[in-house]
Amino acid sequence: MLTPGYASSTTYASLCPGDSGGPLYRQSATDLVVVGVNAYYTFPSGWSGPAPSQTNWHTRLDTAARYPVTTWLQGLGVSVINGGTAPTCTDGVKNGTETDVDCGGTCTADCANGKACVTGADCTSQSCVAGVCQPSTGTAPCSSLCTGPTVFSSASYSSGNLGTGARCFETTASLSGANCGNFAGGRTFAVNGTAVTCNGGNITLPAKRNGGYCFQASAGNEAWAYFTSW
Repeated sequence: MLTPGYASSTTYASLCPGDSGGPLYRQSATDLVVVGVNAYYTFPSGWSGPAPSQTNWHTRLDTAARYPVTTWLQGLGVSVINGGTAPTCTDGVKNGTETDVDCGGTCTADCANGKACVTGADCTSQSCVAGVCQPSTGTAPCSSLCTGPTVFSSASYSSGNLGTGARCFETTASLSGANCGNFAGGRTFAVNGTAVTCNGGNITLPAKRNGGYCFQASAGNEAWAYFTSW
């Protein structure tokens, strides 16, 4: 997309040197949608005359972009429009928060076995292994999520310091709540395959899985990361 520079016209959108990288908006019925990035500014050959050689260049950012920016944007959590149409969970295109075409993420439809996923919650089987939905095996809460979990039976439980290795815990106790904290450096924590934030506050427990809960901590910092339940 090209727009005339300010020296050529004061009635149209224009850039100045240093504006590169800024957003280009399109007005929708209810919002401003970012559709491009200010990519280049051609300096004028002179400031005299009716139309100096000054042009603003914008690079489009939707799925029809010349450059492969769509995957990068989606990786940042951006909902990328498709030719001017907002992404939906029924458009036959992998876009928005979907982990595969029209499933996973915030879509109502979960993904079938063999489709891409991020967590177990993206899959109909509730089992996401190495980014792919897998058939669920076994009938325990941690079945197909991890092996050799530490099993506890009381609703009131404290893991203590988890160390820096990957850990897995399982219970069929009727829990009313849980919290976790001290996770840092990219270390993650998930309950029944659903990632949760561990900043010391209480977390919302997902639905039971195979009659209980599976708590998974990935390897990483800090050694004094913990979780408790009640």
